[in-house]
Parts: sequence; structure tokens; C-alpha cells
Amino acid sequence: MFAPVVLDTTPPPAALKGLPAIEVQIGDAVVRVPAGMDSATVKAVLRAVRASR
Repeated sequence: MFAPVVLDTTPPPAALKGLPAIEVQIGDAVVRVPAGMDSATVKAVLRAVRASR
């Protein structure tokens, strides 16, 4: 199953800046993963981004 990749170049709102998250850069794409995201979703998103490169 594939999900469409949507690029959002707008900076996160100030309210989200203080929340814990990780950022993964793959080429020129940056994936922001908020705290609490389930690992299956993260894995699927990272695979989709990597495959699109």
C-alpha cells in the first residue's frame, strides 16, 4: 500500500515548535516525526520517501 507524498514547505506553527520530534533528511526531503507516532507509520512514510528519490 502506498500513500501520496505531500511536500509542505511552510514552517511549523509556533505552538508545535516546543513539542518533541525527530527530523529525518533523505536527499532534499525532510520528514518530521512527532512524539508518539507509531513505528509502522513512520516506517511506511520513510520507505515511500526513499523510493521516490
